[in-house]
Amino acid sequence: MEPFSKQFKPICLPFQRDMKNNQFIRENAIVAGWGATSYDGFISEVLLDVKLPIVDNEKCRKFYASKRVDIDSNHICAGGEAGKDSCRGDSGGPLMFKNDTTYFLIGVVAFGSACGVEGSPGVYTRITSHLDWLIENLKDK
Repeated sequence: MEPFSKQFKPICLPFQRDMKNNQFIRENAIVAGWGATSYDGFISEVLLDVKLPIVDNEKCRKFYASKRVDIDSNHICAGGEAGKDSCRGDSGGPLMFKNDTTYFLIGVVAFGSACGVEGSPGVYTRITSHLDWLIENLKDK
């Protein structure tokens, strides 16, 4: 059995300078998971994915300030469109950016205020903020 195929292959980490410094503003990303499709919905039995716009961190910071949540450079926000979001059960899943034919992991599902609500972006852990830690902990393994 082949470990990888056209459907299943490892995701790339954004080590290139242009990817490390990219804020991805005005770009779309893809989030995938088996989470609920609405806040009070059931967990999915199939892997789902949805394309989400990256939200400027300042706009995201302003939204979450009223909820006493600090959004900083270790976060990347996406979504805020009605009916499109990561949700309960998706935590730890990938936020991916497609560059030509290659997918890069740019975020990990962290939290949100609500699922798929207009103006309420989801918050993801920004992978580029943790690349040094990843390199150090993946050495010789």
